[in-house]
Amino acid sequence: MHTRAAAPAPNHRRPMYRQTLASSTAMASVLDWRDEWTLHVRFMDDDHRCLAGQLQRIAADVARLGPAQRRGGDKQLLDDLDALAALVRSHFVREEEVMQAAAYPHFESHRNEHAVLVEQCVVLIADARAGRIDWSDPAVLPSLEHWLVAHVLDDDGLLARYLRRCGMAGTVPQRALAVSA
Repeated sequence: MHTRAAAPAPNHRRPMYRQTLASSTAMASVLDWRDEWTLHVRFMDDDHRCLAGQLQRIAADVARLGPAQRRGGDKQLLDDLDALAALVRSHFVREEEVMQAAAYPHFESHRNEHAVLVEQCVVLIADARAGRIDWSDPAVLPSLEHWLVAHVLDDDGLLARYLRRCGMAGTVPQRALAVSA
């Protein structure tokens, strides 16, 4: 049995779809994993690296698009966006399983944040399929990075600290992450 540790309240941030970042970095380095994103909860870090890897595949897809394909993308890009959505959903199920097992006091708020992020992912894919995204816009890929990292550092950071304080940082969810081949 694990004792309940105090946990700070989440900041109730609403992530922004296609949020413009103040500084734009080159596509090649935008989605590289950074050590400062590590939360020291193995399943979360492994899942987040997998999500970052999927974002790198999306960046590679965008880099190879010709000018005529920069609106909407192509089949590979759309497939990789679908794979991102599957990974996001699977990761969130895993996190929610662990939050429940740990009696995380901000479970509902964190789960609501997951719902917002899933909806943003759905909108992104719908916009890509409808040709409403201009992949040549230098803010698009950094906004995807921000979309992931803001949740990792804010909400998941609070959860990770709670799990470490409860002695549950080594907890492994029963469900496997749906990794695309």
